[in-house]
Amino acid sequence: MFFGERTRMKMLQLAQAHPWRHSTKWRKARSAVIAATLVVCSWTLIETALDFLWTISEAAFAAALSARLVLLGAGIASLVRVRHAATVFSFLCAMSVFALAPSTPVAFDQSALLGCVVVIDCVTKAYFLACLYAGTVRSDSFPAQRRSFICCIPIFTRSPSRDGCQGPHMLNKLHNWIYVGANAYVEYTFVPWLSRNVYRRTVDLNQVCLQ
Repeated sequence: MFFGERTRMKMLQLAQAHPWRHSTKWRKARSAVIAATLVVCSWTLIETALDFLWTISEAAFAAALSARLVLLGAGIASLVRVRHAATVFSFLCAMSVFALAPSTPVAFDQSALLGCVVVIDCVTKAYFLACLYAGTVRSDSFPAQRRSFICCIPIFTRSPSRDGCQGPHMLNKLHNWIYVGANAYVEYTFVPWLSRNVYRRTVDLNQVCLQ
C-alpha cells in the first residue's frame, strides 16, 4: 500500500536474490565487526596521543606515528567499504598481535603502564579478529552452497556477495597472508630473539655455577 507494484516487485526480487541479507545472525555479525573496528581505531588514536609523551627521538616518533596512521587508515577504509581494505586491516591486526604478544613481559619489566598499554592493544585487535571469525555465517538457503561459509569480511558491505563465492575466496586469501606473515615473523624475529635470550640465560647460569 505504501509502495507501488514495480517497487514491491524489485524488493521481492532482491529478497529472493539474497534471502539471508535480512538474517538477524548476519546483522549481529556485521554490527559486532564494525564495533570492533571502531574500538581498534579509537585505541589507535589514544596510542597516538601517548606517543607524544613516550617517544624520545624524532625518528622513533615518526615511525610510531606512521604505523598508527596506516592502521587507522585501513580501519576507516574498511568502514567506508573500500575494496580489499578489510583484508588489509585484518592482516595488520593479526600481525600486530603476533608482534606484541611475545613482548608483553618485556613491556611490564620496563613500566607497568607500558605493559598495560601493550596488553590493551593486543586485546582490542584479538577481539576484532575473534568477532571476524565468530561472525562467519553458514548459508543454508542455497543447496549448492550448504557447505560453504560466507566470510564475515564482506559484512563491511551492504550485503554479502552470493556470486563468485567472494566470502570464502577472501577468507582463504586472509589465511594465506596471515600464514606467510606469521612464518616470516617467526623465522626472522621470534626465533632470533628466543635464541639470544636462551643464550644469555645459559651464559648467566654458567657464570653463576662457576662462581
